[in-house]
Amino acid sequence: MIKPDTPEQRRGRAGVPTYLQVLRDRDRDLRLGMAYLLAHFPQDWATVSPVLAEQLAAETDPAVAAEICIAVGVAGLPSDGVIVDAVSQWRGNPERFLHRAALIGLARLLPAPDTALLAELSDCLIEPSFQDWESHAGAMANATASALGGVTGKSVPQLAGLLLERMRIPGPDRCDFLALRLLLGLTFPDGPLPDGTAFTDLSDSQQIRSRRSFASSFMPACSSRAR
Repeated sequence: MIKPDTPEQRRGRAGVPTYLQVLRDRDRDLRLGMAYLLAHFPQDWATVSPVLAEQLAAETDPAVAAEICIAVGVAGLPSDGVIVDAVSQWRGNPERFLHRAALIGLARLLPAPDTALLAELSDCLIEPSFQDWESHAGAMANATASALGGVTGKSVPQLAGLLLERMRIPGPDRCDFLALRLLLGLTFPDGPLPDGTAFTDLSDSQQIRSRRSFASSFMPACSSRAR
């Protein structure tokens, strides 16, 4: 991901109109590359969104459709209308990766994602083993983390519980890092606590989530693999 508000990012943004034109190209590989590239420019969502919706409605290649849905999940904003309809048409697709890509897109678009969507994306976060982070499953997990990292706890009040439920299940070859990072962000939305904050200063929900997080399979599994 290109870091925001850097010279590189600003130069890249200047090419967004061209990227959108190439997204309509007959060459499948060019469309795939442009879909990936457009995820790096959330500042241009108002310009990019209509074209992504149009291309999704016409797209016939599953890999390109999935990449567009993931771009929506990474760069999108809460929306309605054609972009939601365009992404929703791929939800339930028999191709699992395409179905999940649609869920990633909808997680960022919908003002209140449904529990079934969040439950499946929670599964997606913790599925890759340590050996799988360079695989397709690892890429989907990272895309899921990016999409869910852009939502607020108020819009997904059930997400923390779904993550905790999965992290309590032992997984000797699994690292819960992405799930834990997301859970801590939901638990402490204002960032790190001030120096001197006592555990008893936390709210009841913060105390419960903190205890369960550090009792999860994340700590022993990741620490043993790191050695």
